[in-house]
Amino acid sequence: MKRLSDYFDGSDDELVELAPVGPSVPRLARVRAERGSSLMLSWKDGKTTRVDLTGLIARHRLFAGLSDPAVFAGAVMIENGHGVAWGDDLDLSAETLRSMAEVQAGWTGEDFTRWMERLKLSNATAADVLDVHINTIKRLKVAHSVDRLTTVTAQAIEEHPHMLDAFFRPRAAGRPKQADNG
Repeated sequence: MKRLSDYFDGSDDELVELAPVGPSVPRLARVRAERGSSLMLSWKDGKTTRVDLTGLIARHRLFAGLSDPAVFAGAVMIENGHGVAWGDDLDLSAETLRSMAEVQAGWTGEDFTRWMERLKLSNATAADVLDVHINTIKRLKVAHSVDRLTTVTAQAIEEHPHMLDAFFRPRAAGRPKQADNG
């Protein structure tokens, strides 16, 4: 498997010139293997997350060796924080690890509300996009914990804007007109 170091010498200047590193590209500050198959990750943006790699190890033969606790404990940060490696042949990008950690952490109602604000969705439009009743949206916005299906769906819609386009239906401003029963 080719690694970034096969193409670059690892200096930030070279990486910036050839592969711009912006705020959307997560970078690790520190990594620590924990019991089981979890990594505690400290990020350059100040966040700390935990990611459980049990599913990855169980589902992908390439990562099966990480089921050995001694091998898993050998996790090291590589490429100026752009990934984690175990030996010379196995690594995961910081972006993959951040994405997995965020999905595993789940969302609160505040996270859901911020998602709606970033996408500029009203309650009614969010209900249409997620195919739920508007009362469900109102409950999600104040929830202590948002269900996994809603969280993953919302994250996918934000990550892939064409998914929002597929389900977005503009609404006329204001309340619907009352039917004339006269």
